[in-house]
Amino acid sequence: MTIYKFFDNFIPREGVNKLLIFLFWITPILFILLLILFKINFKDNYLFWIFTLAYLFLFFIVPAIKYGANDFKSITFSPSTFGNIYSNNLIIKLYLYQLVFFNLFLIGYIITPFKIKKHTNNKLKFDNIIFVCNTLSIIGSVGCVYFSGVSISQLLGSARFEYWESRSTIPYLFSGYLQMLLTIPAYLIPYLKKNRFAKIYTLIAFLALFFTKMVLFGTRTPIIAVLTAFIIGMLNYYREHNIKLNKNRITIISLLCIHLAVVWQYIRYQKALYTNINDWISGLFNIKEAYTLSLNNGDLSYFFEASAATLYAIPRIHDYIYGDSYLRIFLFFIPSSLFPFKPEETQRVFASIINPHMYSIGATYPPSMIGDSYLNFGFFGVIIGLAIGILLKVWQNILNNPLSINKIAIGSAGITFLFLYMRGTFNGMYNLIFVWMFLIVFTTFFSKCKKHIKIVWSKA
Repeated sequence: MTIYKFFDNFIPREGVNKLLIFLFWITPILFILLLILFKINFKDNYLFWIFTLAYLFLFFIVPAIKYGANDFKSITFSPSTFGNIYSNNLIIKLYLYQLVFFNLFLIGYIITPFKIKKHTNNKLKFDNIIFVCNTLSIIGSVGCVYFSGVSISQLLGSARFEYWESRSTIPYLFSGYLQMLLTIPAYLIPYLKKNRFAKIYTLIAFLALFFTKMVLFGTRTPIIAVLTAFIIGMLNYYREHNIKLNKNRITIISLLCIHLAVVWQYIRYQKALYTNINDWISGLFNIKEAYTLSLNNGDLSYFFEASAATLYAIPRIHDYIYGDSYLRIFLFFIPSSLFPFKPEETQRVFASIINPHMYSIGATYPPSMIGDSYLNFGFFGVIIGLAIGILLKVWQNILNNPLSINKIAIGSAGITFLFLYMRGTFNGMYNLIFVWMFLIVFTTFFSKCKKHIKIVWSKA
C-alpha cells in the first residue's frame, strides 16, 4: 500500500491536498515554537538557528506559498524536461523525508557535547594576513577576467550561461579560489579597531570582487560569502568581548545578503539591456519582478522543486549513485585525467538526468541538499541530517572557543559551504579547504617572524 493510498483510505481525495497545505504551514511554526520553548539561544548557537530558519523557510514555507494556491496538484521544476509533476503521493513522501531529515538534524546537534574553553586575551596582529589576502583576491579578480577568454564588453552584454567553456580552465578556477580569500579579511575586520588602511584596502578588494563576479559574470556566491563572513566575524567579536549584540547592524547586513541573492538573479538576465548606472540602480530596487521571478522560477522555489524532481526521477530514470557525492570530496585534489574513475560532480549527474541537452553543453543543476541525499542513498539518505547536526555542533564549538586557524577558516568559509550544500553542491567545501590550507601555509611560513601573525592552534 502506497503512502497516498494510506491517506486516501481515511481522508477524501480532495482533502489530501488541503492537508498538505496545512502540514507545510504548521510544521515550521511548531518547530520554531518548540525550539524557543527549549531556550536554544542565538548567541551560542547561531549556526543552528541560521540553518534551521533557512531550512524551514526554503523547504516548507516557500512551497506552501507557491503551491498552496493550486493545492499541491502539480509541481514544476523549470530546468527539467519532465514537465509538470502530478503526484500527491510524491509530495507526501517528500514532506515526510524532509521532516525525518530535520528531526535527525536536531538529534545530531543535541547529542553532540557543548564544549567551551576559557578565552585567553591573545593580542593577535592581523595586518599582514589581511594585506596578503586582499592582494591575492585582487589578483584573482584580474585573473578571472583575463583567463575567462571573454572581453569585458562581451561579459557585460551576455547572459550568465554563455561562457561555460571559458570557465573550465585551471587558471580561471584558481583565480576564483584566490578571490575567495577575501572572506578571511572580512571575518577579521571586526577585530581591527585603528587600522584604517586595512579596512580601506579590504573595501577596494571587495569592490574588485563585486565588479568581476556580480557585474561581469553574474555570480552571487563570492559576494554573499564575504558579507556572511563579516557577519560571523561580528558575532564572534561581540561574543568574545562580552559586547551587546548590535541587532540592527546584523539584521541590515543579513537582509542585504538575502536581497542581493534574490534580486541579482533578475539583474543578470536583464543586464544586456542596461545602458547606464540608473538602469542598474533601478534593477536593484525592482523588488516585485525580482522576487516574483525568484519565487516562480528562481532560487526561492528551487530547493523544494529540485528535491521533488529528484524523488520523481530516482530510481525511475536513473539509479542511485550510492555515495559518489561524498567519495568525490576525498578525491577532490586528484585531477580526473589521472583518476578516470573519479565520480562526476552530483550537479552534473543531476543535469544529465533532468535535461540531457543542457548537460551536453556543460550545464550544472544542483539537486538540493534533500535531493542529493536521496540521489545517493534513497530513503536511507535521511541519515545525512544526523551528520549535518553533528558537524554544525562541532563547528559551533570551535567558533565559541578562542581564536585559532580552525575558527578563522570556519568563520570565513563555513557558512558558504552550508548554504551551497543546502542547494546541493559541495563547491563550498572546496573553498573551505582552500582557505584552511592557506591559513596553515601562511601561519607556518611566518611563525618564526615576530612581526607577523601568530595564531594558537585549536585543540578542538
